[in-house]
Amino acid sequence: MAPTTSLSSEDLLAMSVRLAYHLKQALRQDSSIDIILILILGLTPILWFREGKILNSEDLMVPPDWHHYTQFWHVWNDQLGTGAQKILDSSRFPTLFIAAALQGLGVDLVKAQMVQFVFWFTIPGIGMYYLMAAVYHGEHQRLARLAAVLFYMFNLWLISNWLGYKEPMIAAVAVLPFIVGIWVKTFSAQSGYIRAVLLSGLVSLPASSIGNNV
Repeated sequence: MAPTTSLSSEDLLAMSVRLAYHLKQALRQDSSIDIILILILGLTPILWFREGKILNSEDLMVPPDWHHYTQFWHVWNDQLGTGAQKILDSSRFPTLFIAAALQGLGVDLVKAQMVQFVFWFTIPGIGMYYLMAAVYHGEHQRLARLAAVLFYMFNLWLISNWLGYKEPMIAAVAVLPFIVGIWVKTFSAQSGYIRAVLLSGLVSLPASSIGNNV
């Protein structure tokens, strides 16, 4: 039989100290841990679902399949009477894309809606983390970033918009931190203004459903 070795209390204490040191260093240096935490928090909408059932609310549209989704690229509804404008609904194509694309790939409606909710719940957290990284560089910057993320993702005003699934508000909240962060970095560097304009325009596209509140 191989000889057995036992660890003394001093050895266990030393191992604990080393482990704590490495964890502390990782938390200081590796922001990927923060992103993983945000992604985990972004899974919160999964808790809202019941098996085999989609969610419904006053402003929630049942996620269309891919065939019906393509109609959102048009501003004229030829299936209503002799035709009618469909300007507002056409702006919803970014927020409905994920669920429609997944259904086009064969994913069932409930899971497609679940992924759609998780995506739009997670993006504001990542956006706020990006904004805080641009704004604050103090000693406790990571704590400040995560605190801002938690408040931004779970504040009562935003949750109330999720209860009614107010797409314009949800999209605006998701995109706004990215745009502000882009310009904070640009003004701090005093350069890259053309790049900032182009990025702002690109980032604004997913928020086009804001037009539904016009």
